[in-house]
This record gives sequence, structure tokens and C-alpha cells, in this order.
Amino acid sequence: MQTTLTPQAMKAVEDGINAVKPQGKPDLHAAAASVDVKTGRLLGFYAGQDYLKSQLNWALLGGQPGSTFKPFALAAGLTDGFSLKDTFAGNSPWCSKTVSGSRMKAPAMARAMARRSPC
Repeated sequence: MQTTLTPQAMKAVEDGINAVKPQGKPDLHAAAASVDVKTGRLLGFYAGQDYLKSQLNWALLGGQPGSTFKPFALAAGLTDGFSLKDTFAGNSPWCSKTVSGSRMKAPAMARAMARRSPC
């Protein structure tokens, strides 16, 4: 087995977290990963504070990115030639439904950016 992790990348990710994480917030758990965008190799990650303080791997247990990821999806769509007026039928279990139980009409990308719904 060959690992793609490097001590330098692991240290850089930890230093980056420590540089931006607010002090005095023990319930705020931060995690990050560094990925080579050309190859997809995982170079380094930070999974949380001292293992003796918390035995949880926050890089794996962290919450979903939710709407934070929308701008990246939008940029990728626009780069691939889609329009802000294009629509996509989502298949997320979180999609809103009408009173009758049917799925709501998929919004155009521009409107979807402003909504909480992932659909």
C-alpha cells in the first residue's frame, strides 16, 4: 500500500485550521483535507483536536456542506455551458413536496442558489 499523505501537507492543514479557528469555542470542531485537484490524491488532512480530548475523527463525522457547496456547483455548471435559467430535477430526500405529496417543480439555477432547498 502506498500513501499519498506527506508530513508537510499534514502540518500545513493543521496550521491552516489553527490560523482561522476562533479561540475559546470548545464546541466548534474543525476539520479539513488537502487534495491534489489534478490527481485526486489526498495529501493531508486534519481530523480534530488532541485525540485525548476527543476520540472522534471530525474529518469523517463533520456535517454536510449544504448550501456552502452551491457556488462551486453553479460555477461548474456555467463552465460546462449551462445557463442560469436551466433547471435540474433533484433526487434528494430533502426536496420540498407540495401538499399533495408530489415533488415541487425544479427551480432555475439562479433561483436555486437563493433557496435553502437542495432541489
